[in-house]
Amino acid sequence: SAADLRLTQAESWGKKGPDSKEFEKRKPADSYDQRIHCDYPNHTLVHPSPWSHPDAVSLIIYLSECEECEGGTAVVPRQGARDPLYHTGATVKTPGVYGHWINDREMAEENYRLTAPEVYEFRKKLYNREKRVRYKMGTVLVYRQDLWHRGTMVKNGVKRYVMNITFRRKDADWSAVQAILMQSLSRMCPQDHELAAWVGKEKLSFKLAGKKP
Repeated sequence: SAADLRLTQAESWGKKGPDSKEFEKRKPADSYDQRIHCDYPNHTLVHPSPWSHPDAVSLIIYLSECEECEGGTAVVPRQGARDPLYHTGATVKTPGVYGHWINDREMAEENYRLTAPEVYEFRKKLYNREKRVRYKMGTVLVYRQDLWHRGTMVKNGVKRYVMNITFRRKDADWSAVQAILMQSLSRMCPQDHELAAWVGKEKLSFKLAGKKP
């Protein structure tokens, strides 16, 4: 029931498609063509719970049309309980958990090729199995936080809008890292400040609107 859930994330944002010059100048943290990953390092202090009993689920609500924007989320559907891409320990093979946090696909995979060839080969299988969401305005993608997925390129000069929402079980207090971080920082810094923090080696940037002293 709704009384058994807690909202831990609710944010809307727009992703703009780059032109060729912008893409060439991209930085490791840019998400134009994102590396494949799982979301749980941003949201929980522990490894995700068993597949049949999630601590939390996330939603992407699409506020644009795929035909106009492209940029459909790429996902790797789990193929049963024995899927080798989801076996115990597989979902740690993501930037920021295994190795440096790099958001750009090409840069992340090149880093793995040079530093962890076995992870590089494993991740090639993820890209080979990915499927893209063909969304419409109002489409909702519901997924576990240990689902392999990534953001893809939006059309040049076009903005695609989405809303990200996360619900957790009320008894899963460890599954609310972003909310805990923002609450703690707001208490430490009541004035308006641009703050950046690393949680699970993921960079979070946001503005806290506090009261004037």
